[in-house]
Amino acid sequence: MAKYKSLFRINGKLGDIKFEKGKVAMIGDKFEKRKPTKRVLENQQEFAGMSISSTAVLRALSKAKETFADRNTRNRLFSIMREILNLGSGSRGQRVIDLVTHKSKLLGFELNGDDKLESMLHVPITATVNADRNEITVDIPDFSTITDLSAPEFATHLQFKLAIGVIANHGFDANLKKYQSINDSKESLNAMVTSSQLTLGGMIGQTTTLTAQLPTLPVLDGDEVIIGALGIEFLEFINGQYYAFDTDRAMQIIIAE
Repeated sequence: MAKYKSLFRINGKLGDIKFEKGKVAMIGDKFEKRKPTKRVLENQQEFAGMSISSTAVLRALSKAKETFADRNTRNRLFSIMREILNLGSGSRGQRVIDLVTHKSKLLGFELNGDDKLESMLHVPITATVNADRNEITVDIPDFSTITDLSAPEFATHLQFKLAIGVIANHGFDANLKKYQSINDSKESLNAMVTSSQLTLGGMIGQTTTLTAQLPTLPVLDGDEVIIGALGIEFLEFINGQYYAFDTDRAMQIIIAE
């Protein structure tokens, strides 16, 4: 409904006429919502695709997301997906988000933008994938918790976590008019394992090995990728109980095959 702001200034709609600051802004059919231009529609389609791909990575690491991700994790992943989309084949608005070809862009991604694994742990880490790509093994060599680790005050122990999951390429479906996974048969598969509690104050004393397997041990197809992220969490041991710190914990994607 139109309303007066003063004697001669009208804002709002009067019949088929729209007023803004007392002037006619639109008449008749022009008042209806305009359809987006082709360029805008292309941008919207690809924006949705990048959002879907970002969500797919977080779903693959869903068992670790709640503990290690921050509120900007998705946005930072979105930036990587934009890089990958810009390298994709296809027409503008329908370019493939080729995670298989460009999986290396995920390496080093920190789930928490402030607490980073590379800032806390200063030892070489080895990660390997088996032939069927349904199992990841990580080896962390013996290290000093004094010189090779940045631990928070009052921490008495630490533990490592290895999260794994499956992602696939995403493409635009012309029939559905939206992006979706090109192969979603295993995208819901993920797993996470945790090491024993390791005492701080000296050398760990041995190599720490974590092995995580996908449920049902499927053989991955060529258009699928298994990713693995290593996390560290600090603990305080009080009266026979371990209490995990709410801060100073980090997880990084260290392998994608």
